[in-house]
Amino acid sequence: HMLEYTKGENRAKKAVSYVVRVINHQSKLIDEFSKRIDRGFYLYLPEKERKVLVLCLISLTYPIMYELLAAIGKGLKAQDSVNKKFINEKIYTIFGSNRAVDVAIDAIIPMAIELNAIRRVKTSLYEKTPDINVLHPIISELVLLVDLKWSGTKTLLFEDLEFRPWFSFFNINLDRLQKPSILKFQDGNFGKGYLSI
Repeated sequence: HMLEYTKGENRAKKAVSYVVRVINHQSKLIDEFSKRIDRGFYLYLPEKERKVLVLCLISLTYPIMYELLAAIGKGLKAQDSVNKKFINEKIYTIFGSNRAVDVAIDAIIPMAIELNAIRRVKTSLYEKTPDINVLHPIISELVLLVDLKWSGTKTLLFEDLEFRPWFSFFNINLDRLQKPSILKFQDGNFGKGYLSI
């Protein structure tokens, strides 16, 4: 079945291995969210939110995806596009500079493009796509969870979302965020409140 979505048998096998790893590593999270959704949930999601769901699951399983998008988000605050050298340097500072990291970067950039997070302007030059509107509360919670998990912070203030690089790719409607099942919401003394895991 994966051959329908990939070019060649080797790519199909590699894609299946990624899917199996995501499902195995995120099984508790998937089980928790499946308590709040019905079978048709994925089918009724708009395509862009489906891609955000996949992007979040990949980012939770492979932190290099989160770091790549966070690095691109930081770079795009100062300029309209970033080049591959900029991306590599940012990723090398976190994961080191070796062949495995190069292979990972080369694997996840096409995924980020396919999932509509970034766009390739020309060879080795990337820009952000228009922000993805995330309307479904479960998908919003996943986007928030990814940043909380990999950013190293214990809490996430709602007022700070616009300044965090990961969120430069998404428009999240916090008013639609219902009772989170994974995250804990607490009212803030001066602002809208904050989330924690």
